[in-house]
Amino acid sequence: MNKYHSSLGGSIEQYAVHNPLGKGGFATVHRATCLRTGLEVAIKMIDKKKITSNNMEKRVAAEVKIHSQLRHPSILELYTFFEDDNYVYLVLEMAHNGELQRYMRANHITFPEEQASLIVRQVVEGLRYLHSHNVVHRDLTLSNLLLMKDMRVKIA
Repeated sequence: MNKYHSSLGGSIEQYAVHNPLGKGGFATVHRATCLRTGLEVAIKMIDKKKITSNNMEKRVAAEVKIHSQLRHPSILELYTFFEDDNYVYLVLEMAHNGELQRYMRANHITFPEEQASLIVRQVVEGLRYLHSHNVVHRDLTLSNLLLMKDMRVKIA
């Protein structure tokens, strides 16, 4: 298994890792490309030291297991996951337009009623799917609503 050492460039497993897309308390997300298929993905790199020091290992493992079983047009897809000594890697569907909140701020827009209604419908459909599988999203915010290339919204 290849180990990823740099925040800029490099590769891990079968993915060429590119620029960072975001950073949270436990993880960073990078744009990446599958070397085998050319598919553009996002790789969330969860720092094992940080989750261990916060006693989050079981919660992260449970979330990864649940997410890997979910398939719905309004839920960001987890393609695969793997780990090394330092990180847990989640290979996710790429949301080219990023977070809904950032997109709205960067473009100084509010959505017209018809488009806002469509966004709400997609979120409700995703939540309905999650709830039908006994999953409760514990952090539903505009930062966790992602915009795809075609402007569909997916819950992350």
